[in-house]
Amino acid sequence: MNTEQSPYQIIPLIHASGERLPCLVERASWLPLRLANRWAVRYRRYRVQSSTLTHNLHVIAQIYNWADQITGFDLDKYLIGGERLDARQIESLAVYLRSSQVGGVVRGSTYNNRLTIAENFLIWALYPANRGGDTELSLDQLTGERDQLRLLFESLRMRQGAPQ
Repeated sequence: MNTEQSPYQIIPLIHASGERLPCLVERASWLPLRLANRWAVRYRRYRVQSSTLTHNLHVIAQIYNWADQITGFDLDKYLIGGERLDARQIESLAVYLRSSQVGGVVRGSTYNNRLTIAENFLIWALYPANRGGDTELSLDQLTGERDQLRLLFESLRMRQGAPQ
């Protein structure tokens, strides 16, 4: 991440049952980021441990940072409105995820992990039932969009052990 402080923060919530659930909020207002937290609560929390979910939300915070700083739009509003990131935007996001660390370049395995989390989040956000928005796309078109996202993210991954 950049040397300056992120506008987002993860706060741990502890339920009465003892479950630890991280929540991504705007640092200035403490308002939760809608889609990131829906994804964390409705989908991701049942698949990973709390510490992994916290790491996932750090990556999601980088995606929100990219949307704010590079593209200049509110990612929640953009995705809830049914918009989708195009190939150039995803390539820009990949560059951001590759370079967003203090002290230089991110290792290939870390970068690939960040891409996997971004891919998972963006595919989840395609479906209106998940994001609480609307879409003009049919189920077949959504499936095609999902498949295109998977292919694009796969093409952006670094090949481990391959000659540079």
